[in-house]
Amino acid sequence: MSGVYEADIYLLVPPIDTPNSPHSLTITDSLEIPVPETVESSQEEVAKSDFTTIVFFSIRNKNFNPEEEDTLAVPKKMSGVYEADIYLDARPTYPTDWYSKLAALSHHHHLAWDAGTGNGQAAIGIAEHYDRVVATDLSETMIKLGKPNPKVTYHHTPSSMTEDEIVDLIGGENSVDLITVATAVHWFDLQKFYAIVNRLLRKPGGIIAVWSYNTDMVVSPEFDSVMTRFNNKTVPYCKFPESQYFLDGYKTLPFPFKSVGLGLEGKPIELEMKKTVSFEGFLRMLKSWSAVGAAKEKGVDLLEENVVKELETAWGGSELVRTIVYKTFMLAGTVKT
Repeated sequence: MSGVYEADIYLLVPPIDTPNSPHSLTITDSLEIPVPETVESSQEEVAKSDFTTIVFFSIRNKNFNPEEEDTLAVPKKMSGVYEADIYLDARPTYPTDWYSKLAALSHHHHLAWDAGTGNGQAAIGIAEHYDRVVATDLSETMIKLGKPNPKVTYHHTPSSMTEDEIVDLIGGENSVDLITVATAVHWFDLQKFYAIVNRLLRKPGGIIAVWSYNTDMVVSPEFDSVMTRFNNKTVPYCKFPESQYFLDGYKTLPFPFKSVGLGLEGKPIELEMKKTVSFEGFLRMLKSWSAVGAAKEKGVDLLEENVVKELETAWGGSELVRTIVYKTFMLAGTVKT
């Protein structure tokens, strides 16, 4: 395999705005790198030891016919391209008190289901309050990256699974005390998912809670005004109709459940998440947005040099660390009787 190869670099994380291949996004353009003869071809994806992300190269020999290409997956701590740790540092973490509030609402604490779990952030938080948590995701890759916890079991649930199969996998009808979906329900087949929820939730006392965040955030008056103009430019490039649910703050998301005091259909409760991050990390997150990528495919660079400079100046410099307040929204309820 010696010679000059093209490499696409990928970062696998649970994003808020990409439903298809939901945890994979291209971070860089193709680039050329030399590959020594000692490197062996493999298609195995190898996760970092902390189970939070995966960075890999898809490598192709430029001299080979595409139908005969070898693919090599190589774990790599990025430096000089896009550092996964910096990217993840820009993403908010769900506050632990959310889980406490939800646990206080459910009558029992035996079994919880975290749907669309990604790498298990919410599942791990829920496990502090429930005897057992079943965490599922459409992406088999993300299930492999699930954060280990003795109370949490991870399962891949491909779209081909029937409602009966999912109900049996989770625990059977009338068995689940809490169902959560963190930053994912807007991509679900809602009719199918809600039918499953109605079968699984314990009656009475079972709770379903869904939440997300969008591009609405607060840093400072100067930065916020610049960011608002940037957000307005991204909206035409949101490729998927489901994007409107989280852009609207779940105000238009169907949610046919009885309110338990944490929002109701059409009126989600508004919450906040705080995250401290550098401008460099924040910028890397912006570059990962699907709208930015979609615009680029159409020949529009939403993050051209003058835009980045304006954002950086309003932030206060590339090395300045600031606190972002992400505006979030939640709907929680129980089965209507």
